[in-house]
Amino acid sequence: MMRFSLMLLAIAAPALALAGETTITAQPVDHFRTIKPVAVETDNGLLIEGGYCRQARFAARPQNVRIVKMDAAGTETASETAHVLGATGNRSQGCGYYAARAQWALSQGDKIEIQPNVKQ
Repeated sequence: MMRFSLMLLAIAAPALALAGETTITAQPVDHFRTIKPVAVETDNGLLIEGGYCRQARFAARPQNVRIVKMDAAGTETASETAHVLGATGNRSQGCGYYAARAQWALSQGDKIEIQPNVKQ
């Protein structure tokens, strides 16, 4: 519940969200709805959160995600890995959420991409 509350805080208080032109995208996963990733600058670094919600009964949920920071030219400059926590088992219709804290300095034009790892 705390993780969900933080996501709402980032949406409700845009002054806390990232300044500049940082784009955050999440690669799709078949049979899952993507929960839009959010990144917020905090005193302890950058907090990046998001999730995936199952839309098919027997779809394998992502086990973890790789969060990649790229510069304006598309070159990878840093990455973090986060576990996707939440409903388990292939029959669950629930959502899985991830959160990671990164000590990255963002520059204008940087991009963040979420890359899910799904084990079949």
